[in-house]
Amino acid sequence: MAKECIVCGTQIRFIGTRIKDGELCVGCRGRLPLTVYQRKEEYDGERIRRIFEYFDERDAKDAQKGFLGIGGKKGPTEEERIESLRRYKELLDDGIITQEEFDAKKKQLLEL
Repeated sequence: MAKECIVCGTQIRFIGTRIKDGELCVGCRGRLPLTVYQRKEEYDGERIRRIFEYFDERDAKDAQKGFLGIGGKKGPTEEERIESLRRYKELLDDGIITQEEFDAKKKQLLEL
């Protein structure tokens, strides 16, 4: 019986990467941030899906800002910077980024 990736449902043909509640396919394993991959046994499929959704949403917003921002809006609003900082704090709390990475991003977002 073939196994399925707990995150995307793709059939795992050879060897999957073991996580808390199942296995990941090669594609999902490749999308994991290094800090998550190093502690993959602590993560379940739902939490990994949320991480992927966050990064997909962030990348889509960045792409849209880049496309629409040509000759338009100069940068993120104060509200957008604060919301972004909140999301980075969640990543810090989940152990996905380090304190140093969070501090650097906070400094950048708050223009300190």
